Amino acid sequence: MTATARDVIVSDHAVLRWLERVEGFDVEALRKRLGEAARIGLRHGAAGVLLGAGRLVLRDCVVVTTLRREHVRVDLIGAAQIEIDLLVDAPGAGAGGGGERFFAARP
Repeated sequence: MTATARDVIVSDHAVLRWLERVEGFDVEALRKRLGEAARIGLRHGAAGVLLGAGRLVLRDCVVVTTLRREHVRVDLIGAAQIEIDLLVDAPGAGAGGGGERFFAARP
């Protein structure tokens, strides 16, 4: 049996590994950045964290999904959400080599 283009499924794992291994995207740095934002949100009792152009949805200390900022989920209506400015210099960027962080939480 020969597979056609519509029969082929590309898994999320394959896409993620392509971004990481072929495109050079630093998945762990992104995971750390999102985790830092989620921790701040959880400290403030938030179920959602607005971060840049996106929104993290939190359930029991887990970031369960991400949405575009303007997307509204019914289960988040009336729930506490917090907006976070999280700036992280890219490693090696600029004269200082990066690594400086600034956090500001706005309920």
